[in-house]
Amino acid sequence: MAAELLKDAPATDGVVLRQWRAARSLRQPDMQVLEESLRARLADARQRGDGSDLLHARDWAQFELDRGNLAEALRLARANWRDQKETADLLVLARAAVATGDRRTRTEVSDWIARTGLLDVRVEAVLRERT
Repeated sequence: MAAELLKDAPATDGVVLRQWRAARSLRQPDMQVLEESLRARLADARQRGDGSDLLHARDWAQFELDRGNLAEALRLARANWRDQKETADLLVLARAAVATGDRRTRTEVSDWIARTGLLDVRVEAVLRERT
């Protein structure tokens, strides 16, 4: 369903990431082409600097998390969270913290939620996961 909705969308970094995630979950052959496209975009971004001008740091962190590059995903998610405070950014940070077993970051996420009163079932579900 997601792949169908995204098939005619402009090939922005976020769209390509979501197309890759959909193709990966369905084990579609175009997953490799999409992953190579994302890797090339990231390589270009690294060459120019931190990459925030090319691929949103949240998307970059999610890509690394999905690929199993957990330490890099956590580093990117933390850097993104310093600059962005959207719920989607917090969700990726929580996922990376849980995936890496980083209790300090997990506690920071929980504390931020408590201070702000944020209610988001996705973040809450991630924080309930065991490491």
